[in-house]
Amino acid sequence: MDHLKTDLIKRLNQRSLATTATAAYVCHIANQQAKGRFRAVSFRNGVLTLAAPTAGAAQNLRLSQSALTTTLQEVTAQPTLRLRFIVQSSQS
Repeated sequence: MDHLKTDLIKRLNQRSLATTATAAYVCHIANQQAKGRFRAVSFRNGVLTLAAPTAGAAQNLRLSQSALTTTLQEVTAQPTLRLRFIVQSSQS
């Protein structure tokens, strides 16, 4: 299995897709952790942008930002993960 992972990483790097694959993975894991509270929008330069449905929901996320950051860092193995919150209705 390690050989498969190593080969996949090598091929992604050869095609300059490693950054895109990492962003998709981090967003996927964040969406699994969301449980309806937010939606991952993007991951660029170590910043994960999360969309909350209301300003109140975004504020609640800010209050739990430390725990959420720690959880996401552990699961995704991204050492310098920062969170950015935006308000975006589900209709957007």
